[in-house]
Amino acid sequence: MKSIRTAVVLLALAFVATGAAYAEKSPAGTYKCVKRWTNNGRELAIRFTLILRDNGEARLVSDRQGDIPINPDSLERHGQILEFMLPNGRAVHSGRWRWGFNFLEVNLTRLSDGRAEVERESQMLGRWDGQDLVFYDFNRRLYGERFDFRFQRERSGGFGWQEALIAGGVLIALGAILSGGSDDKPKPTDEPVRVELQEQLDRFTEAWSRGDMEAVAEQIPEGFVFYDANGTEYKRPEFLDSVQRRVDVVQEASVTATLSELTVKPDEAIGIVKLKTTGKVADWWGAAHELEVLETARMFWEKPDAAWVLRSARSLQVEQKIDGKVVAGFSPWE
Repeated sequence: MKSIRTAVVLLALAFVATGAAYAEKSPAGTYKCVKRWTNNGRELAIRFTLILRDNGEARLVSDRQGDIPINPDSLERHGQILEFMLPNGRAVHSGRWRWGFNFLEVNLTRLSDGRAEVERESQMLGRWDGQDLVFYDFNRRLYGERFDFRFQRERSGGFGWQEALIAGGVLIALGAILSGGSDDKPKPTDEPVRVELQEQLDRFTEAWSRGDMEAVAEQIPEGFVFYDANGTEYKRPEFLDSVQRRVDVVQEASVTATLSELTVKPDEAIGIVKLKTTGKVADWWGAAHELEVLETARMFWEKPDAAWVLRSARSLQVEQKIDGKVVAGFSPWE
């Protein structure tokens, strides 16, 4: 059980990210989607602009083109968003977004028609292919029963992902300072600690591969914090929520972990852990694909008494492959 307590952070490397957390090309940017149709010979449209900022903010702007009638049929087809566009032809839905290797989630909570703002929730779940994205689950009552959100990314402009890489590099440098430098030579007396932590990692990855999430949740220590490569902090409740979501996504998961470097001090240990995850994931048409994720993290333990306790971890490097093809990654060393 102690193995799960000390190694549970590894789940975050495979499953948790916010904003431009660990992508070489982050989803952060501006996307366009146009819904066109005709009514009595008139060309009508709703133009959607989805803006995902590096800081996790999200905004979906809906612009009306043409005099769209408001009636039960149009509200069913095109959603109640039509009513919010009545004053000036535009509605703005704002909230937050986050990203993992097989999902993109946008939680919109505030809807404005240009005159007033109301609380209106719409959780949008989709996938990003490295350029464009599609949402397969969203508030269809608000945005239309007979419509799929398929967004194309603007190929120029938008929000740069380079800043995310810079932030990641700063984070790694900070981690090295906090650890006293990563060049400390391992000592023979460190070997018992290495063996103990590696055995804990092995037991944990076996539990994860079995999908024993109840045991994982029970053993996550209070006060545990995970930092992604962009510096975003995930506390225990957020971490647990993301873990459950990602375990539901990956089928036939197999996980291995190797403690490749370890620096041991009297009351702290800093380790570099390399994690490999394989399994199957489905695209939005239901077709299965082979997944492989290679990850590196710096993990921090403390020893307040006789046992080592994991306090925090920081993502250093991630590479994701789908059917053998690299589709996303983050590395400040490239």
